[in-house]
Amino acid sequence: MTTTKGGIGAVYEFFANGRASYTSAALVEGDYRQDGNQLTFAGQGIGFGWHPDGRLQLNFGNSQLEDYLRQGKMADPGNPLLGEFRGSRQMGGASVPVTLQFKDNNRALFAIYLKTVNGRYQATDSGWSMTIASMPERSITRDPASGYLTITAAGGDSHAFIPL
Repeated sequence: MTTTKGGIGAVYEFFANGRASYTSAALVEGDYRQDGNQLTFAGQGIGFGWHPDGRLQLNFGNSQLEDYLRQGKMADPGNPLLGEFRGSRQMGGASVPVTLQFKDNNRALFAIYLKTVNGRYQATDSGWSMTIASMPERSITRDPASGYLTITAAGGDSHAFIPL
């Protein structure tokens, strides 16, 4: 993951039908700690709980509640916080998508999706190519040892990404 000094980074998503998306996102990665119904992430205390239907609810105080749906199956019933959750938050009068990922090493990633542009990808002899509207074509290679993807814009720098 690479970000600007302000924490803005890129998120790429690839779908089985050849569709791809690029999103600029505010990314915060850091340690988290759970103590009862209190979660501490990036130095901020956040209340949390579970809806009967399995949704995660975060309470940031000042009447700011956010609900998140688990993506995929629960990895560890003994620690239901582990995994990926998607929801939204109100910013500037608009609902903005948010993703939370909690890992078993007490690391978490919080992503606020700012702008998404859709495109297409396809396999080539040398890897993959991706075309996103109003952006230079990108080539994609995968390191089999690490699983990292390297995405390079035509005429630009290469950036490594960790598949999630």
